[in-house]
Amino acid sequence: MEETTLDTVSSATAKKPRSQAYYTWKRLKRNKGSMAGLAILTIYFLLMLGANLLYDYKDVAIKQNIPARLQAPSVAHPFGTDESGRDVLARVIHGSRTSILISVAAVLVAMVIGGALGAIAGFYGERLSNVIMRFMDVLLAIPATLFAIVIVSALGTSVSNLIIACSVANIPKFARILRSSVMSVRNAEYIEAARALGARESYILIRHVLPNSISPLFVQLTITVGTLILLLSGMSFVGLGIQPPTPEWGAMLASARTYIRNYSYLCFFPGMAIMLCILSLNLLGDGLRDALDPRLK
Repeated sequence: MEETTLDTVSSATAKKPRSQAYYTWKRLKRNKGSMAGLAILTIYFLLMLGANLLYDYKDVAIKQNIPARLQAPSVAHPFGTDESGRDVLARVIHGSRTSILISVAAVLVAMVIGGALGAIAGFYGERLSNVIMRFMDVLLAIPATLFAIVIVSALGTSVSNLIIACSVANIPKFARILRSSVMSVRNAEYIEAARALGARESYILIRHVLPNSISPLFVQLTITVGTLILLLSGMSFVGLGIQPPTPEWGAMLASARTYIRNYSYLCFFPGMAIMLCILSLNLLGDGLRDALDPRLK
């Protein structure tokens, strides 16, 4: 009786096994750069959520106010006003919604489609792998920026077309990454054990292979979001992205370049928003790469 009670107490007080996410977060917290990047991204996220609470979209970010045009930064307008009298800070904050959300949506589409193609190519036969990867090689041969410009020029400048253009240009990256990861996992002992127990190939792929090979995609996701923010800003700068008066960082830079000599703040603040966002994403991506690397555990 006493021995049974001791066993019960010891089992109750035994620590529950920690998840992989817990150890990844624990290692990520040691990286000061990744924590700084995460803090900056959190600020961006909070500003995106509270954009309408801080500044009304139609009355402050869109509506022209010619008497207040080209005012230097002040208490009333911390980032100054643009050539149409609109508050630059309000447009930078609302522009974060446009730039970040379109980039995130495009990356998620590219990750889902590219990841699915890469998983199929890496798990199934060599013939299917060759067909899929040769097609990916054809897409990779075309520069992503040129590819996106061609698609937008053909389909038109709308949000949906921008997402399509940016996602198609980045599908090969995710396909190649997940294919390599799946190929390193598909012949593991636990996969052979699942086959021996009679599990279907599709079940093995979804239940066992993908959960153990998908982590590199999250690192690529953070880096690609930063790349797409820069790509989207560049396309808006040349007139193929978001069209005025919708606030978007690249479009703001394009309209401000005429005034850069005497009103440099019009270019400085949108440029800093782009730089800080991309920097924070790269810092977080580097930290995730180290945290998910099994050799550093």
